[in-house]
Amino acid sequence: MSVFTSSISSLIADPSALRDTAVITGISTLTLIGILYGIRELGREIRQFRKVKA
Repeated sequence: MSVFTSSISSLIADPSALRDTAVITGISTLTLIGILYGIRELGREIRQFRKVKA
């Protein structure tokens, strides 16, 4: 727990580190959403391909 509290205090002390962390977190979240959406669409395409093939 001390590692977590020390990282929060260091982020609060340095505004640029907080900004960088927010940017990286946002980009990572958008990337994860894109990957999950892509997997969902891939599954949908495979199901449609099986229907057309049969």
